[in-house]
Amino acid sequence: MKSSEQKIKDDINAQNRRMSVLVLKSWLWIVLSIILVLSACAGVIWWQGNMILANQLEIDQQNLTIEELKLKGGNIQLDKCGERICIAQAKDGKVWTRRIDSRPMFIPEGY
Repeated sequence: MKSSEQKIKDDINAQNRRMSVLVLKSWLWIVLSIILVLSACAGVIWWQGNMILANQLEIDQQNLTIEELKLKGGNIQLDKCGERICIAQAKDGKVWTRRIDSRPMFIPEGY
């Protein structure tokens, strides 16, 4: 009777150990999955931060160029002419021709 009782206890303990290993493996997969997702999110946030920084630097450079043009007297106003971009011609109305191909040229308003 004692040996039968001991065998049952040993079998129960063995089953508990197997179940503990399975539960541990399940939790391990969950933790690894969470770490992987968090790492991917951190990578995306880092990449977006770098893209935002690069865009901000480009915008700052463009704003600096605009300010330099304003200091040199340039103040061109862009507008839409149908589907195309256009600028106003200076009021003096002088027409120039390009030497290379004799195309008519004009001075934009603001210069």
